[in-house]
Amino acid sequence: MFSLIRGREKPVTDDLIILPPAPASNSKPAVPAAKPPSSAMVTASTVFTGKQASAPNSAKPQAIKSLKAMPAAEVREEFEMAASVLRRYFQSPTEGELQKLLRHPELTLPRYRAWNLKRRVVPAIPLKVGPQFGVSGSLFITSVKLADGSSRLAALEHTDQGYRLDWESFCAWGERTFNDLGSLSDGETAILRVTVKPSSAAPPVSAPASAFTLSHPDERATLAAYAMEDVLERSKAGRALRRTSGGMFTVRLAVGEKDKKSGWARIAEVVSVGWVEELSAR
Repeated sequence: MFSLIRGREKPVTDDLIILPPAPASNSKPAVPAAKPPSSAMVTASTVFTGKQASAPNSAKPQAIKSLKAMPAAEVREEFEMAASVLRRYFQSPTEGELQKLLRHPELTLPRYRAWNLKRRVVPAIPLKVGPQFGVSGSLFITSVKLADGSSRLAALEHTDQGYRLDWESFCAWGERTFNDLGSLSDGETAILRVTVKPSSAAPPVSAPASAFTLSHPDERATLAAYAMEDVLERSKAGRALRRTSGGMFTVRLAVGEKDKKSGWARIAEVVSVGWVEELSAR
């Protein structure tokens, strides 16, 4: 499984854990008994890459203790607190309720309202969360089983007001679909969350550039994209893209008139490694 935080292809298993067994039968379990672990691996480094900046009046992030250092009962309680946010999210909450469920709701709610219903994440019924999960700083990462049989990683930030879902990374939110990129004018760009793989195709430019194949969970087709060498050298995330053999990245794409003729998109900026970008980048 690709890493949602740092974009790594190989799992990093620091603080990866499987939901512990329920207490003895004479005790009341903190949460329902765990289901057998699946083959999917959720890594502790699965969703975040940039700095975590707080928006005005937002809940303040708080680091999560090492899961491996917690007693089993406390681990189960931590899992239940995070999983309960996902359960409430899928119960058609009002906007007032979403304010208490989403990370930086002042930014996310307008995006949530405008998001195409056909692209909304549809969970399996009954809802299946975990059982594998991990932590990275203030983020709790686990998987959610979807109606189509696939799984989607969810990152929830631990704050002084409880867990909050990072909706943008969970829904792979972007400012355009692949088909909509053709409507961009020269000088205009759009942020997309994509999985990137290097390509052996020749970029449609004479200057030094690298070619990539982009995919998205809601797109049936892939997208050919290229990045100029100066873009890849401009940031740590750009250099990570140059070295990657495949992973999740948040990128800013441009499609100028020349690009439209070639059928390629240009990576104008590598915003972050992973799908949870820093708030200051918006």
